[in-house]
Amino acid sequence: MYLRMLPHDDATMLTTDEPVVLQEDWSGVKVERFGVNGGYFDSCVFDRLRVGRFSVGGLGLVSEFVNCSFDSANIAFGTCGPARFVNCSFRGARLKGFNFQFLDLVGCDFSGTVLRQCVFWGAPTARSAADNPGLARVNVVEGNDFSSARLIDSDFRYGVDLTRQKLPSGPEYAYCADGAGALVRVRRVVESWRESAPRDYEEFMIWLKLWEKKVKDGQPQLFFVQEKPDMSDAGWAQVRQAVLEEQR
Repeated sequence: MYLRMLPHDDATMLTTDEPVVLQEDWSGVKVERFGVNGGYFDSCVFDRLRVGRFSVGGLGLVSEFVNCSFDSANIAFGTCGPARFVNCSFRGARLKGFNFQFLDLVGCDFSGTVLRQCVFWGAPTARSAADNPGLARVNVVEGNDFSSARLIDSDFRYGVDLTRQKLPSGPEYAYCADGAGALVRVRRVVESWRESAPRDYEEFMIWLKLWEKKVKDGQPQLFFVQEKPDMSDAGWAQVRQAVLEEQR
């Protein structure tokens, strides 16, 4: 890999022209851009990397990262083309916009990671799949450790098997294997607030419709996150209780 100046943007980009990159160490590098189209990266170290726009797969080529480390990195993602991350470490990293519709994510460690506006897809949308007939129609997402990650405005969609991930626990989270059943109970609670707590009613109705759409789109298991400051503590406590009710 090498650093390249982008004359029109007055920016520095970390990139490569090689199809295979092995055991390179770019720890602590700060760049405006990270850009690759395809390629295989094995045992590379990107610890403490600072990137304003991390883009891969813009030409539809799969970029594969295996046994790579992004510990304590601070990365904002741009173009999220097809990619695979296998046995990679993101411990203590801050990731924003990690949103790959075509992504295999296997055995990755997100311990202590802050995930902001990140979406993990079990499969691409029907439209994306039709537009990319040469890519897999189902993603492999399994064996990932989110148990001590912090999820902010982030979720799992289109059929991610949540039983194959280690999920965070705590009062700001709730998991239910039967998402549709949980939402029936949640709707009952939220509708009871129409007169008594109109602000909570309006806010949680918005979220309820989003959760219902996720189930309709093929995500039967749901992982709920209290999104502050939008969700009041009192409202969230009742919603969470309704989600967990059948599992106690």
